[in-house]
Amino acid sequence: MTAAGEEIYLEYADKVSSYVRGKIRNPYEAEDVVFSVFLKVY
Repeated sequence: MTAAGEEIYLEYADKVSSYVRGKIRNPYEAEDVVFSVFLKVY
């Protein structure tokens, strides 16, 4: 991961995770969605 990618992750990971967990009740699926979001951003 580049420094910019890491900075984006550190800034938004908690917010994205919280939002996704509110929409998807299964924690494993929510984790996969969050991972996919940051993979696309990167």
